[in-house]
Amino acid sequence: MAEIAEKIGRDKSTVTALVDKLVRLGYVAKERDTADARVVYVTLTHKGNELKPVFEEISNTVIDVFYLNISQNEQEELVRILNKIYSNF
Repeated sequence: MAEIAEKIGRDKSTVTALVDKLVRLGYVAKERDTADARVVYVTLTHKGNELKPVFEEISNTVIDVFYLNISQNEQEELVRILNKIYSNF
C-alpha cells in the first residue's frame, strides 16, 4: 500500500480505503506475502481486467485533447522537460 501511495501521491490510509473498496466491488484482489505478512500484493481480478480497454480509450481521448494543436516536436519537447523536472525529485 505504501508503494502505491507513493506512486500516486496519496497517503497510505487513503490508498488502503480505496483498495478495500475495489476489493469489495470485485475489481482487485489482495494477497499477503507468505514470507513477509506485512507485504500485500494487489492484483486485478477478471472483472478488473475487463475494464482495461475502457480505461485505455479514456486515457487516449484525454491525451488527444491534451495535445490538441501541439506539434509532434512540441510534444517531444514537453516530455523531455517533464522528465528533466521529474529526475530532480
